[in-house]
Amino acid sequence: MELDARSTCIPELQIQLPTERELQLRQTTALQQSVLVRTNSLCPRIMGLPKKSPIQNITNRVTSFIFANIQGLKTRTNNKVQFINGLLTESNAVFGAFTETHAGELLDSEIWIPGYNLYMCDRKIRSHGGVGLYIREDLVCSELLNVTNEVVEVLGLKIEKINLVIILIYKPPDATAEEFTEQINKIENSLDNLENPIPDIIFLGDFKLPSLRWKIANNNIIPGNLSRPNQPQIRELLRFCDKFSLNQQISEPTRNNNILDLVFTNNEDIIRDNTISDTTYSDHKLIEVQTTINTQNRPKTLIKREGLFSKLNFNNKRIDWEIINRELTNIPWETVLSNTSPTEGIEKLTLEAYQVCLKHVPLRKARKRTQTTL
Repeated sequence: MELDARSTCIPELQIQLPTERELQLRQTTALQQSVLVRTNSLCPRIMGLPKKSPIQNITNRVTSFIFANIQGLKTRTNNKVQFINGLLTESNAVFGAFTETHAGELLDSEIWIPGYNLYMCDRKIRSHGGVGLYIREDLVCSELLNVTNEVVEVLGLKIEKINLVIILIYKPPDATAEEFTEQINKIENSLDNLENPIPDIIFLGDFKLPSLRWKIANNNIIPGNLSRPNQPQIRELLRFCDKFSLNQQISEPTRNNNILDLVFTNNEDIIRDNTISDTTYSDHKLIEVQTTINTQNRPKTLIKREGLFSKLNFNNKRIDWEIINRELTNIPWETVLSNTSPTEGIEKLTLEAYQVCLKHVPLRKARKRTQTTL
């Protein structure tokens, strides 16, 4: 019996061995988790010292994003979140986009990745399906779309700081033309309502359109010959992409001999290159796209909170706590905290509260040092 390098065959049993890259990522992830556990165990003892984020000190490297049909973030026999964690960190990924997440019954703690915020669109009735976006935690997002018709899922986010819109879609092979068109129309309406300047758009997903062939012509990837299956869905997709000047970027097969997982953008200058590789975690290939997306415009240096409230004498009996509570209640917190990261939100909340207290709480009196004469 001949054995190949990727699998060992035993009657009625096949053991799939990980690729070399997956083994490296597992080792890297295990080391990162070990460091995080040790760091987290020390943090409660170090008062005032903020926990460092895994995304710090990596913005000077080339950025990228990861995309794949993951066929379940976590299955009974395989937790793929650790693999994704290693991929995102190793690639300095701005975001990771995953279809067929099957995450409807998973707990947030089971699919959390340090340094990233997770946005999900899951089915409510049918099983499987679903899409998810891991976005680097320093990039504040607003949600444009989160819709499912129990067949096609769509998740849309806008990253204000870099004026980037990400639309992620999953369409199963049994979706009808009407079900697909319904969701495309919702995306279209959402993009029509965006304000100027027109953002960069990355529209990606598993479209399950094997009859849509792509070819390279004049350094562009364009649709080739169209066969009869899925023609209404193909026409709708191409109409939508033509309206928003979205060009397709993937020219190699992503599952067997078909290009099912597609990446479109209205600004090809932000796409440098892409790498497509096999993985044992899915029968779809993994897509890593190198980009020119500039995320070095980091948030402004946050104000140190040490010493702010320590200057106020909260033990003074003349403090009118009812006035303080009323003024804090009247602050439009939803407006103040909109479009902020958790860290920035804490800073804004702290400063607003301090400004109110400063008006109604007296300052501590400085203690005079007495000199002793000998």
